[in-house]
Amino acid sequence: MTSSSADDVARERVRAWVHDDVAPPPWPEAGDAAARLGWLLKDACYATWNTEPPRARRAAALLHELAEARQAQAPVLRALACWTRGIAELGAGRMGDAIDALDAAVAAFTALGDETHAAQTQVPKLMALSVLGRHDEAVQCAQATLARFVASGDERSAGKIELNLGTMLFRQDRHADACRHYRSAAQRFAAVGDVEQSVLADIGLANALTWLFDFDEALRVSERARQLADAHGYTVLSAQARGSIGQLELNRGQPQRALPALAEACRLLEQAGGLPQRLAEAEISLADAYLALNLLPEAVARYDRVTARCAEHEMPIEQARATLQRAQALARLGALDRAQTDLQAARQWFDAQGNAASAALAALQLAALALQRGDAAQALAGALAVVPVFDAHTLPGWRCEAEVLAAEACAAAGDAAQARQRFEAALALPGAASHTDWRCRLGLAALESAAGRRDAARAQLEQALEVIEAQRAALPADEFRTAFGADKASAYDALVELAWQALADAPADAQASAALWQALERARGRALAIGLARADPGVDPGADTLRTRLQWTREQARHALAEGDAQALASLGRQAQALEQQLLETWRLAQAMAPAAASGADADALPPLAALQSALEAGDAWVQYHRLGARWIAAVVRRDAVRWCDGDASGIDERLEALRFQLEAMRGAAPRMQAHAAQLLERTRRHLQALHRQLWAPLADALGVSTRVFVVPHASLHYVPFAALHDGRQWLVERHELVLAPSATAWMAARRRPPSRCERLLALGVDGGALPHVEAEVRAIARYFGPGATLRLGAEATRSALREAAPSADVVHLACHAQFRADSPYFSALHLADGEMTLRDAAALPLNASLVTLSACETGLSRVAPGDELVGLVRGFLLAGAPNVVATLWTVDDASTAALMQDFYAGLCAGRRPAAALRDVQSARATAGQHPFYWAAFALHGRD
Repeated sequence: MTSSSADDVARERVRAWVHDDVAPPPWPEAGDAAARLGWLLKDACYATWNTEPPRARRAAALLHELAEARQAQAPVLRALACWTRGIAELGAGRMGDAIDALDAAVAAFTALGDETHAAQTQVPKLMALSVLGRHDEAVQCAQATLARFVASGDERSAGKIELNLGTMLFRQDRHADACRHYRSAAQRFAAVGDVEQSVLADIGLANALTWLFDFDEALRVSERARQLADAHGYTVLSAQARGSIGQLELNRGQPQRALPALAEACRLLEQAGGLPQRLAEAEISLADAYLALNLLPEAVARYDRVTARCAEHEMPIEQARATLQRAQALARLGALDRAQTDLQAARQWFDAQGNAASAALAALQLAALALQRGDAAQALAGALAVVPVFDAHTLPGWRCEAEVLAAEACAAAGDAAQARQRFEAALALPGAASHTDWRCRLGLAALESAAGRRDAARAQLEQALEVIEAQRAALPADEFRTAFGADKASAYDALVELAWQALADAPADAQASAALWQALERARGRALAIGLARADPGVDPGADTLRTRLQWTREQARHALAEGDAQALASLGRQAQALEQQLLETWRLAQAMAPAAASGADADALPPLAALQSALEAGDAWVQYHRLGARWIAAVVRRDAVRWCDGDASGIDERLEALRFQLEAMRGAAPRMQAHAAQLLERTRRHLQALHRQLWAPLADALGVSTRVFVVPHASLHYVPFAALHDGRQWLVERHELVLAPSATAWMAARRRPPSRCERLLALGVDGGALPHVEAEVRAIARYFGPGATLRLGAEATRSALREAAPSADVVHLACHAQFRADSPYFSALHLADGEMTLRDAAALPLNASLVTLSACETGLSRVAPGDELVGLVRGFLLAGAPNVVATLWTVDDASTAALMQDFYAGLCAGRRPAAALRDVQSARATAGQHPFYWAAFALHGRD
């Protein structure tokens, strides 16, 4: 056998030992044979440390075992064992241990007189020193080693040094210098045909170009790196290339494009068990995307996880960056003291590392906190102080952020001229991105409006909203689109205010009326409107195991509660909360990586007033509110007229809270309270009369004798039980059929669904041990449908049964326990026999029904998110395609609900439309003197 053939056989054996975990045979006795085997194991370690770290650790362990067994025969084995141990520790993120091992390798090779390999061990040491923030040592080591490799003509090793130098400079925010070294490294690797290292150099170059805002070149380089990594099966490098693309999109203000790339990068890195530093970088970027989309608690949770991992693996640079970014999320959540603590800590870390640019960024965020606290002078001084640092480091994005903050500080201080100049300067800067663009235009709009230049203000707002709405429409799922609007509501309010002022100046101007209508409609439920026009991806089936664990944990918590075990209950509660967050994140990432759903042809179309008028029937009226601080305005639309009204909104929130207290007092009312029934009714009615005076009485003339009224509430007005408003003589439901709608856009979309049918019923009932009337309710309803009724009671009332039978039902009736989760609205759920039917589950149902009735507690409650997005169970069923949903605003009484539902379905099956049938049963109970608690919780959301 030739020497080459023997080497090939040995190399194949090593591959099997490392990759297939095959146990090695007894080590060779001869020193030369053992040494050759040691070099092959070293090569295997190097080949896998960045792409398959567990394999690298396996190779290092085998080499250590070989060195222990044959050290006397082959002294080089000790040096090789130290070298590979250093590489393996590097791959595991243990940088201090890596440096110790590599220093031992240097000493061992030097003792052998092998200066070439002694120098090569310094290449991985550079990365370890950089991660630990020991930059001066790293640069000195790199420069000395680079000179040695260049002198000896070792292009591959010289390229590795330049690659590490580029990374060190990049981590110091010296991106132009980093680019120079990355380009040189790429050329050296190309010359020697080293594809893996070429990909690494390209990834580094793309990252540096991104921060220089050379986005086109950065994208070209990133795509080249991704394609090469995919072609050669370099999973970790493929993940890094995707992360680079995601960071690029974040830097140019396109979080909707960044999100899927960053989610995929994290998934690949976690799957491959990549270098902890790489995973930390990807996690920080994904958290940054959440921050850009206003998923603030989710961003904080990710930053928390990263900072803990960085502390564990001694990664001060990544820890500082995660802490800095977490502060921004905390500040937006209103946790200003925690944000300030984070910013001060991050600034100290960056100062200690000699990173002036990132320290200046922390100072800029501290200035933003000062403005948030009302100190415009401090904010302006802080913003101006960091500008020279950002200019010196060629950081156009951060430079633009400083200019925008300075402009906002000037505006807050009343210096309109200086604010205008700085906003316009920020728009002209090369670092301007979409998120700074809309902030500048919103600031300019406020200045123009204050100066009485409404047309100019409106033009700025239109440009801002064009950017905002394009980004939102491109996001992949309802949760992302809803969260995205969280800091944009002020732009819509400003547009409504301008349009209202224009109409006030020309009340008879049809064009001004149409513009105000468009502003009102544009300001609400756009994420829902987009979701209704698309088929968003459903729930990730990979989450089933997590759901099972969560359900079991909750069951155990219920047992602990019943047994009075407070300690176990607290522990299980924490476990359940952690599982919930894990489950939400699983869903979120699955949606982020799913292919984009096709948009409906008119997903972004706003119905003009004339279209809405023509869609209304004779006797219909449309009331669309918009709350502007302490006042409200409303459009009252009929087929023959449009009227605009306004009123006082002061004290409404407190009134609603007092009303809620009175209604809760009726919950489970004992028989002894019947003696006080009249008094309890009167207290409740007083609140409802006050709300009527504020919200409905000003509309009376415009409404005329309308029979059916569609009501589109806004902000906290969604919590008003409109049916129970009282004018001193009668309840509102005695005068009108009432239908709640999220927006005219959603209502018009629902009208395109087939006409309502009432022939086939699917009814599920679960009493949960505390709803004794559920089975009787369901069976009584079923009698109206005869053979068209499908019942699933008790253990048969499962999520799978609902999914299987839902497509063929005209009406879906769900009678069970329910819970609205204000803390986590996407976990609001109906409690079926096999677990929770959440908002997400509801949205994924294959519905063809024209009516869904949620005969359970609090099913109509929602968290009102900015942009007037309602996040609750009703949203889920509307997204699934239900044109009508009956749901409840508070905890309902089991017995009275069963009776009300029976009468409601009697009317429905007699041919009454849903709004009329609900009005009949509610007005009958109101006229009979029943407390609103027993009948007013039910509201119809949707179309009919």
